[in-house]
Amino acid sequence: MRFVTVFLISFHLLSSCNAITIPRIVSIDTFKLTNDENNILSLESTVSIENTNRIDIAGKDLKFNIFFQNSKLGTGICDEKFNLNSKAVTPVSINFQLFLDSIPEDLRMKLFEMDSIPLVMQISFQGRLGMHHSKEGEFYLKISDLQSALISSYLSNSGFDLKDLKVESTSMNATKFSGSLTFQNKLPLSLIVKKSEVYIFNLRKGGVRVGDVDVAENLNIEKDSTANIPTKMNVDNLKAASTGFGKVLSGSLDYYAIGNVLVTIHELDFKIPIDIHFIYYPLSGKVKILEE
Repeated sequence: MRFVTVFLISFHLLSSCNAITIPRIVSIDTFKLTNDENNILSLESTVSIENTNRIDIAGKDLKFNIFFQNSKLGTGICDEKFNLNSKAVTPVSINFQLFLDSIPEDLRMKLFEMDSIPLVMQISFQGRLGMHHSKEGEFYLKISDLQSALISSYLSNSGFDLKDLKVESTSMNATKFSGSLTFQNKLPLSLIVKKSEVYIFNLRKGGVRVGDVDVAENLNIEKDSTANIPTKMNVDNLKAASTGFGKVLSGSLDYYAIGNVLVTIHELDFKIPIDIHFIYYPLSGKVKILEE
């Protein structure tokens, strides 16, 4: 009788292990670059993993293989034992290695034309009773999540500070400002400032575009360094006046420089946001940058 009981319990455990649905990655929440050698990026990452089963999943040797189309982009491994609560999403620490040489050219060129990158993730781990589980599934890596993880890991606020803004010239039609954007590169990699996608509005939200922001292009910023980036701002005075005539009479105009600066890291493009508020006093020609 005792043998039968043990057999039934063992059979139930084996059946439960075989019947589980392999968990899936929901999002990549944070990452930190730890090494850059031989075109291989090493990253420490926090990944949210969903367990849709009615039972907790515990195990070890959690591993990932990452593919885009037929190209293997990298691998991931959890060095510790893990436990995924049933019907829940659990954060797990994963060490990734990305093979930069394996990133296809079409992915490099279209990276920020895509809302998300369609990846194939192979996941495997050793579960209860030493049983090995593996599965292949799709994972859509949102570009916005990738940018957010990069910025939250390495940049405070936008990462850009506007300094020494002054009026260069003014006329009835336009006002031109000049200054510099200070950028502290906390990444363990150098980057190249590619171009500006920053525009000037009369309001932070729902405003009218009244000007453009130009930054020095193809500027290399070494890792762990701070750079001053020459910046020009051009405002259409007629548009600005038509959207805020009351402010013109009050003697000041609020402007909001909002958008992204496109930077390149290892031939991959990333967008770093800018949100800067400054006030222009036409009568005195003074400019005040507001810290918010």
